[in-house]
Amino acid sequence: MNFSPYLTHYEANAHLNPLSIAPMVDHTDRHCRRLLRLVAPEATLYTEMIVAQSIVYGDSRQILTFSPEEHPVIAQIAGADPAIVGDATQIVAEYGYDAVNLNVGCPSKRVKNGGFGACLMERPLEVFAIVRAMKRATELPVTVKCRLGTDRINGFDQLRDFAEGLCDSGVDGIIVHARIADLSGASTRYNLNIPPLDWDMVDVLQRDIPEVSFTLNGGLNNVSSVQNVRSWIDRVMVGRIAIRRPDVLASMHASIYDDTNEYSPWVVARRYRKYVTEQLALGAPLRVMTRHMLSLFHGEKGAKRFRQHLSTHANRQEAAIETFDDALACLADDVLTRSPELRPSEALSAA
Repeated sequence: MNFSPYLTHYEANAHLNPLSIAPMVDHTDRHCRRLLRLVAPEATLYTEMIVAQSIVYGDSRQILTFSPEEHPVIAQIAGADPAIVGDATQIVAEYGYDAVNLNVGCPSKRVKNGGFGACLMERPLEVFAIVRAMKRATELPVTVKCRLGTDRINGFDQLRDFAEGLCDSGVDGIIVHARIADLSGASTRYNLNIPPLDWDMVDVLQRDIPEVSFTLNGGLNNVSSVQNVRSWIDRVMVGRIAIRRPDVLASMHASIYDDTNEYSPWVVARRYRKYVTEQLALGAPLRVMTRHMLSLFHGEKGAKRFRQHLSTHANRQEAAIETFDDALACLADDVLTRSPELRPSEALSAA
């Protein structure tokens, strides 16, 4: 697998990348993205959903700083005020992101109470105004991530009108999570899994509106599902499977980019260890980095002990790189034997 230190192939058109990893609250922070980059070297990465007011009125440096190795990377903004979202977009562009995405798909109650996210699909004119403000604020591609609709407003005609309005507003790409958002009080977990998928609606939508790029999101949990839908759509976005099963993400990546190199969690661990060491020296606590790698050795003997060790010891204030190495040492001897050059006490410390 090619772990190039800086990606350039998709930077100018990050939203046109055939594989992207969804923005996920409490997951896709800069440390998680750095780990995901090692698993999927060419996929487009996304920040967590960032509220526009936090960027404009908060510590934008803390919120938006990222590593060059993360490219191509897109910032996702949430908000309902065109002026504030426009200002946030301008700030995002100054930090060097490859595109800016507007969240019109989050179904959480807190987001709904803030007047943005999926509930904006019920106020399309406001969405179009926000997109126009974003386009005025930057020359970067501006995209929108949405649902098929909501429990109150759904159906193909409404979705097509919404997408056409986005196109008229200048949007560069539309990512569709192919479920409605149930805003009647259903939980976020429910909205991620229960409303029925309708990939066919996205298929028809992109054929009706060929002038804009569409990306399919939702229900893409294995390699075969990705391969099947890529017979009719060029771009896919995967979500929590990337966090829960890095090996599946690596297989998806290999199938899309014709990557014939064998995925190795040990190679990922060795390279991530170097990053962890650098961040520890800058004052970052170990737990904020290791919490993203708990599933890295899924299926390997000793993986449970590995997870338990990190979950227990990385949270301690005094946790250092030795905690990282000790967790790797918890893996079964036969795993270490199969990759003797990557034993934690030797090669990892020398990486």
